[in-house]
Amino acid sequence: MDMALETRRKLCLTREAARIYGCTMNRIRQMAREGLVWSEKAGPRAFVFDALEIERLAKTRAAARMAGPCRGKAPAGFSPG
Repeated sequence: MDMALETRRKLCLTREAARIYGCTMNRIRQMAREGLVWSEKAGPRAFVFDALEIERLAKTRAAARMAGPCRGKAPAGFSPG
């Protein structure tokens, strides 16, 4: 069955969302489960994310880290696994 997704969003897959946000793919999936980011199922095992929303969240997180209120160690970056 072919499924078409119609949206005005700029979509990206989990791997690209993780690269944009600077975290692991598991963290992006966790954020989606927690409702922190929009996601939509695009296949049996594929999810798509709003790339612009991920970019906005990444910029907000980077600004918060620069200001100092973020807890924890600085992120190590994208991990393709």
